[in-house]
Amino acid sequence: MLKVSYVVCCFFVIPTLLYGQARSVITGSVVDEHNRPLPNVNLFFKQAKRGTVTNSDGQFQLRLPETGDTLTASCIGYETQAIPIAQNRFTLSIRLVPADVPLNEVIVTNLSARELLQKAIEKIPQNYPQTEFLTNIFYRAKINDPATDSLLYAEEAAIEQIKSYRRKAKDRTFLVRNRNFNFDKGRRRISGMGLFDYVKVLNDQREVSRKNQLTYGPFSSYDNRSVYVVELNKDAKNRRSTVGRFYIDTDDLAFVRVELSDGQKRHITQYKKMDSLYFLTSTYVYNMDRGAEGDMKVSAEWVLTEMNRTFRPEDIQGVFIRDEESEILHSTPLAEEDTVFWKTHNQTLPDRSMQYKMAGYASRQLVSGDASTSKAGETVYKRLYSPNLTLSVSTQFPNDMHLLARNATSINQFTNYTFQHRTGNLYVGLALSAALHYSIIAPWEEIAVEQQLLSGKELKMRYHPFAFNSFGRSYHYGVPVSQMDRLKTEDYTDFMRLHTVRSEYRYVKARMQEEEIVRVDTRNRNNLLDYLRYYSLDLLYNRMYSVSWTPLKDIVVEKHNESETPLIVDVNKSWVKYLFEPEIPFSAHITRSALSDEAQRYLRRSSYLSWLNLCSLPLFGVSRIPLGRHWQGSFSLGYLRTPFGEQMEQNIWLSYKRQLHGVFVRQYVNHEKTGWGLGYKLYDVSLNRHLHLTSNIDYWLQPANLRFYDRTFRSGFRIGQELEYRLLYNRYTKQNRLSIFLGYDYKTKGYVPDNLRTEASFRLNAGCKINF
Repeated sequence: MLKVSYVVCCFFVIPTLLYGQARSVITGSVVDEHNRPLPNVNLFFKQAKRGTVTNSDGQFQLRLPETGDTLTASCIGYETQAIPIAQNRFTLSIRLVPADVPLNEVIVTNLSARELLQKAIEKIPQNYPQTEFLTNIFYRAKINDPATDSLLYAEEAAIEQIKSYRRKAKDRTFLVRNRNFNFDKGRRRISGMGLFDYVKVLNDQREVSRKNQLTYGPFSSYDNRSVYVVELNKDAKNRRSTVGRFYIDTDDLAFVRVELSDGQKRHITQYKKMDSLYFLTSTYVYNMDRGAEGDMKVSAEWVLTEMNRTFRPEDIQGVFIRDEESEILHSTPLAEEDTVFWKTHNQTLPDRSMQYKMAGYASRQLVSGDASTSKAGETVYKRLYSPNLTLSVSTQFPNDMHLLARNATSINQFTNYTFQHRTGNLYVGLALSAALHYSIIAPWEEIAVEQQLLSGKELKMRYHPFAFNSFGRSYHYGVPVSQMDRLKTEDYTDFMRLHTVRSEYRYVKARMQEEEIVRVDTRNRNNLLDYLRYYSLDLLYNRMYSVSWTPLKDIVVEKHNESETPLIVDVNKSWVKYLFEPEIPFSAHITRSALSDEAQRYLRRSSYLSWLNLCSLPLFGVSRIPLGRHWQGSFSLGYLRTPFGEQMEQNIWLSYKRQLHGVFVRQYVNHEKTGWGLGYKLYDVSLNRHLHLTSNIDYWLQPANLRFYDRTFRSGFRIGQELEYRLLYNRYTKQNRLSIFLGYDYKTKGYVPDNLRTEASFRLNAGCKINF
């Protein structure tokens, strides 16, 4: 008995919790002349510009305006009713009767169907608003099993959109809230069901394809006004051609309804005249999707719930999104079960079957305690990537590796974004990005790094920017052995660093990318998609660069004269050779037989440790893991070969109430002993609305002369700060169009991977970031 009572309670009470609202809401139903429910009836308050549509059961729910108003009920082919609504009226039953129009009469006019349609297209600027206005839109999409018609999945969103019917005007979309309901165990996602505004499409195209035949259909009526019906007939040569109907007001020659179908997908778009102009009020999309799990029936609706002709930027509550289809339909909910928000937001009532499903879903959420009760606007997430370009300069230019890594990272990510945006396909975009990066960008980056290190050494050399050059070879060649011997004798540290500088550069880039990832929450699907599109391949490449696969396998090269031999043929064996035997003469090609047993063991051990570079949560798209109520954390490990031996690093990022901290523990290992280092970084401290400060400090104990056999270790430190001034704030996108950076960095004598100078140095840097 208790179980039965519980089920009855869930069925009647929980839908009330989900959709029951305060006394400021009017509910009701709409039926036809035979008392059958009428779906998709448009209901709109004339003065408040607030509306909704009826569901498949003919029911509706609408938030009352602050003062009395007139509610209109409109449906194609039916007489429109205008009903005065007082503030104390909370229920309403509406009965619509067919419009008294000659439905079977063929229209006689001196214009052909195509000429009439073209005339309506030409009058779009007169019939639709050319200035921007703000609309509130409710979106719902569902997946049903076509065999049983059972509901498998549903998603909903509250959206704001700034629209205009100026030719080529681009709408701006803002996501206020979204949630989804997965009613079975499958992982489902809806795509390709976006908001289609055919008047904007026709206004941009200026005509309808001439491949289809256009004819007049029977007369109709909408909003008590006569309507032409132009039928788009199938192209005999194309089995998949689009067919449908255009409903055009006879007096204004304005589109009031568009119905189009290509055999698989069907669209219905409805418009309504308000204050002498026409506005989009609803769009319905129906599709039969043939996926891996079989045929699925997919439907979506976009309904205008409120319209504001004189809005201010402050009226916008949502988060700006660049592409409504990929950003809304594929996004992780900002608040999955936010019942407080949805109870107060104007929307379309679900039908009975969906209410029943949602009641069971909500009861499980209530029992498990997972239901969210956050208020609208509380949940705002930071986006991982917005298209931008960063340009930095410093007082150490052009010999500043940190500067090169920062600028190159920005260019790489913008290139990735461009390919993804242009192709519209994740895999094609990744393939094109990888081809460009690994064949052109990466070689030139590494050539630039080697040249930065060797600048001022009076070495005359050339370079080969080959696409698939082995990680074990230098891109430079043509330097006589005598000059390399002189470099080794006069500047042993830079000579040894020539073996490691490319790995150091990749290590620095990987660290920069990881710091960007840990700043955001990749549990949000939008950020996870950004990671896959713009970060994943580059970060994997940078991390894998320092991983050694077969360090003792000899590299076979063709016999060349000295002027055609790479500067270093095998950096692995050459590094360990001159680490253990710094006094022996230079040779460009070191083989396994030239290494002592101890050196081989050391190189093999170093190879094993290099796999630590794959121990990184950001590398796998995980930016944070919860550690408590307000604490979140992430980490990565690192291993790097250095001029004096090895550096191992443990990077720990901790976020407390959205403030990010970084703690970095390092070990510096040579042949004799192990030193240590400790670093701390405080990210993006907000000084005011425009100013943000990032500070870092490092302390270390390293070999005194940066040599493999040093027995004495020297302490040192590094301190730096960077101030970011954000300006040109866009109140619509809530993003600054421009940021200006100004910072400094001071270090004592010592080794840091992103600075090519081992002596004490002071650097000033400045730059800007342009957000597109």
